[in-house]
Amino acid sequence: MDSSCRDALELLKGYLESKGVPENVTGYVPLTLVVVKGRYVAAIVVGAVTDAAFWKDLARAAPRERVPVMLGRERVYEVDLTYEEQAQLVSRYVHLPTATKPQPSGLQLEPQLLVAIALVAAGLGLIAYSLVRPRWSR
Repeated sequence: MDSSCRDALELLKGYLESKGVPENVTGYVPLTLVVVKGRYVAAIVVGAVTDAAFWKDLARAAPRERVPVMLGRERVYEVDLTYEEQAQLVSRYVHLPTATKPQPSGLQLEPQLLVAIALVAAGLGLIAYSLVRPRWSR
C-alpha cells in the first residue's frame, strides 16, 4: 500500500508492457525480477511460487537477451532485453544488498601475520640468547 512501491510497480509494469509483455500478465503481484550476478535478468516471475527448486533453476540460468516471463511456473512470454537494458533495469528497480566486512571489535591479526611475528620473535630470542650465553658460561 506504500505509494513509492506502487509507483515503482506501475513504472516497471509500464516498461515491460512497452517491451511487448501483455498487460494481463504484468497485472499481478508479486512481480519478481530474478537477477543473476547482480546485473542480468534471468527471468521475470509474475505471481507467487513457493517451490525452491524452481527459483534455484532460474538463478542458475546463464545470462541471455531473451528473458522468459513466467506466470507462476509457466513460461508465457519472452521479452527482448539487451544486456545493457538488463543492467539498467536492475539498477533502477532492484536494491541489491552490499556485502560489508564486519569491523573487528579489537585488534585482530591474520594467521599468516601472527606466524611471521612469532618467527621474528623467536629469531630475536635466539640472537639475544647467543649474545648472553657466552657471559653465563664464564
